[in-house]
Amino acid sequence: MKALKAPLKHIPVSAVGNITVDNCADFIQAGAVGVGVGGSLVSPLLVKEGHFDKITATARAYREKLK
Repeated sequence: MKALKAPLKHIPVSAVGNITVDNCADFIQAGAVGVGVGGSLVSPLLVKEGHFDKITATARAYREKLK
């Protein structure tokens, strides 16, 4: 992210792909204006099994890390 932002400071960049609760804040600190999460937030298996409480807990964890 830092290498990308160095010559392109004027372009807002969002990070996507392999973003996790553990590393999401690192991307923001490195200059990203946002992060995109997909499979690490909403697992098809959790949806199929109706574990929406686990999805909600993961979303809250992302929110806490990104405060």
